Amino acid sequence: MLVESKQVLMDVKLRNNKDGIVLAVEFLYDLGYVKGLYIKAMIDYDSVQSTYLGNGVALIYGPSDYVLKSGVVVIQVSEGVDFDNNNVIMIFGVASNPKDHMQTLSSIAIACSNPEHVIEMGKSYTAQNIVDILNS
Repeated sequence: MLVESKQVLMDVKLRNNKDGIVLAVEFLYDLGYVKGLYIKAMIDYDSVQSTYLGNGVALIYGPSDYVLKSGVVVIQVSEGVDFDNNNVIMIFGVASNPKDHMQTLSSIAIACSNPEHVIEMGKSYTAQNIVDILNS
């Protein structure tokens, strides 16, 4: 998975999972990955399907109808935030077209399958540290 420092927000403090979803979508929008209506689609999705992936990671994504180009944003929540009674320290916002979707989700799942990598990302002091872990 190729992620750049500009796609990472560091040490974000969130009140709840909805704030995390909104922030992820706003970040995707600001970087030109999605149309504005993506936020409603992602909140609707979260109400039906848990966005908690495991190992302290939440994976936020919605339908490709609102995707302008594929991309990923990463949000470090070093103090953690509750997602369905699970403490999340890393949030991944995903915008992907159907061609890239499974590859993107698979790359994130593989990168975050090792709990030590997630803990290391959660404790990182720079976006570049997180980028290095994800791109290794």
